[in-house]
Amino acid sequence: MTIGKKSDDVRVNERIRSRTVRLISAEGEQLGIVSVNEALEKARNEDFDLVEVSPNSDPPVCRIMDYGKFKYEASKRLQETRKKTRGGVLKEIKLRPRTEDHDLGFKVRNMKKFLAQKSRVKVTIFFRGREMAYKEAGVKLLNRVAEEIADEGTVEQAPKLEARNRMSMEEAPVRTAAYPLSWLRRKWPIIVLLVICGVLNFYHLDWGLPNGATSWAYDTLTPRGPLGMAYSITNGEFWFSRYPAGHHLLLLAVNIPYLGYLNLTSELRGLTKDYPYGFSNPEQSLTVLFLADRAVSAIMGMGIVLLLYLIGRRRFGELAGLISATAIALNVIFIYHSHTTNTDIPYLFWMALTLFFLDLALDSKELKYFVLLSLFAAISLCTKESVVGVLAGMVIPLVWVVLRGRWWKGHGMVGVVRAIADKRLLIGFATFLIAFGLIGCAVPGVGYWFAKFLWASPQFEVGGALPQSAEGFRDFSILSRVAGEISQSFGTPLSIALWLGAVWVLFKFRSSAWPYLFPVVCYYLIFQRNWFFDGYRFAMPQMIFLALLGAPLIAYLIQGRIASADAGRAQSNRILRLAPIRVIFCVVIAGIFGYTILRAATLPWLMSNDSRYAAEAWLRQNTKPGQTIEILFEMSCPRTPQWLTVYKAEKMKDKTPTNIAALVAARAADFIVIPGGRLVPEQYPQDFGGRTAPVARRLMAPVVSGLEMGILDYERAAMFKTRPFLDIPVSHDTLNPLIVIYRKTHRGASPNPR
Repeated sequence: MTIGKKSDDVRVNERIRSRTVRLISAEGEQLGIVSVNEALEKARNEDFDLVEVSPNSDPPVCRIMDYGKFKYEASKRLQETRKKTRGGVLKEIKLRPRTEDHDLGFKVRNMKKFLAQKSRVKVTIFFRGREMAYKEAGVKLLNRVAEEIADEGTVEQAPKLEARNRMSMEEAPVRTAAYPLSWLRRKWPIIVLLVICGVLNFYHLDWGLPNGATSWAYDTLTPRGPLGMAYSITNGEFWFSRYPAGHHLLLLAVNIPYLGYLNLTSELRGLTKDYPYGFSNPEQSLTVLFLADRAVSAIMGMGIVLLLYLIGRRRFGELAGLISATAIALNVIFIYHSHTTNTDIPYLFWMALTLFFLDLALDSKELKYFVLLSLFAAISLCTKESVVGVLAGMVIPLVWVVLRGRWWKGHGMVGVVRAIADKRLLIGFATFLIAFGLIGCAVPGVGYWFAKFLWASPQFEVGGALPQSAEGFRDFSILSRVAGEISQSFGTPLSIALWLGAVWVLFKFRSSAWPYLFPVVCYYLIFQRNWFFDGYRFAMPQMIFLALLGAPLIAYLIQGRIASADAGRAQSNRILRLAPIRVIFCVVIAGIFGYTILRAATLPWLMSNDSRYAAEAWLRQNTKPGQTIEILFEMSCPRTPQWLTVYKAEKMKDKTPTNIAALVAARAADFIVIPGGRLVPEQYPQDFGGRTAPVARRLMAPVVSGLEMGILDYERAAMFKTRPFLDIPVSHDTLNPLIVIYRKTHRGASPNPR
């Protein structure tokens, strides 16, 4: 038997007001109608309570029982019932057939919040007047709602008519047991994209290996960096690198298990500063370390794609997030740097993670997101200092969100002061300083890097990158160059679509786009002069923001509608929803991404068919033991057979054009190898990007001119260059360079070219 009221409101013993009651014994036997005093006496005799279980009956029904035990059992039954119920509370959302997209987006976010709280949601559509003749529109609207909240809930009751003017649907939270499989079914596009990204990033990861402690990639971290850090930590010596300590620490943590294994197997007998660094088999050990370090970059490249998908989905919807992630996954510059161990992909990964929590902080304004974005901002800065421009731009929307909440409430300048002293900003800034200090000072000697960061030495570009006059800010040649290099990275068709999309979003969704605008502008103003050094690498952060801002227009053209994360801003077009129009746009966009996929596949193919592999095969077939070879630029040249004696002119101490030319002539090596695109731009302009190795060209110019003009006794023996079916840009011509091999015609005195 159950009690009709809450157990706290039940009348017990002397609280029963009726003079007569219908009495039930403790065993459930009907004892008839008796006076309340007689019933109380029987309950006391049995050492039980008299409980009024049905107060609305005439007379009220009372039962003899142990009231304390009854309350305990009732609470246990309620707990069990709640465990079996899919959402203990039912929330209702009311809609109309003509609910606008921005209102619908607001209500959808509320539904997601309710489902996240394990509450069931009932969606009801009300029809008025002539709307009742078009009830299929209500079904379409409910199905659209079910699709948008598919990640958080499942349809418990399909759309049905409850009355002539009312239609409803019920959603329940996703069951934990079924969640992984349902998530896989719904998220297969991003899963497939991550798999494709992984294939592109990991294919031919051993490009140019084994090669000792050097790499074909330009300006990359080699195993010498983490090994030198480990040596400094174990011996307490000074450590310094041109890059901050953050990524070195991460690579060292990745390498420690393998180093421990080598130590246990006696393959590593104490680290040393110079080659072979204490390894018994240095080529094999260094190759494994190279592969492990490159795998970190490849995984972080996949992480950037996933984070862009999450940010884009939160701001502009599922399809927009998928398109922005696809644009970066197929970007040839990102694919190239995912095959290297330099710090570009790692710092961009931490920057994207910071951007993700910035998006959460701007929406929820919760302290935990301020702390997390500050933490990852410090990690990104400790990975590469170039990110300081982006981080400076991220501070502006954070301060504005806090300031707006106080200024609009009429606090005036007092509100401004309070906003600056807001605990979220202060705790976030303290977190940034602590993390930056702990990571930066983890190794002896990094204090010098701090001084370099703060006082901007000539090698550090931040301090010297700001324009020295107002004319520097109006240098549109740099801006046009940035736009050109970004377009070459994405490919012309996709870049045009993204540029148009970015402009469209900035006009249509200003409130959603403006937090991304400040980091772009700050980064450009601080680092614009660095584009003369390597435009592609320094444009990579801009590419991320362009993908985020440009993707919504492509999604809008595909599905005919799009809504931003902010209520009140949405775009919908009935013409674009027409089947023929959608087919046309889908075919065009499919063609754009098909071309982009071919460009992306070209880069791994070039890595597996690099011109240096063919040059190495030629050297193995056409050289003999005891012969000598002169390497004019080691990084871009092929690996040489072990039986050759190798000369490296660039390693001499007093490097001047005259001295190098004299040294090369005096050595009179049997072969000379030069990378044509680096040192001979006049001879091979198609292989020269106009931005690489000016110092090397100046130093080697006399030697190169002597070889080409016949002043030196050499003839061109072979030339290697793999021609791709699609031209793709790569920083510093380090992929598939033109390799020219010269062979000495006779041994005699060679004049000194001047």
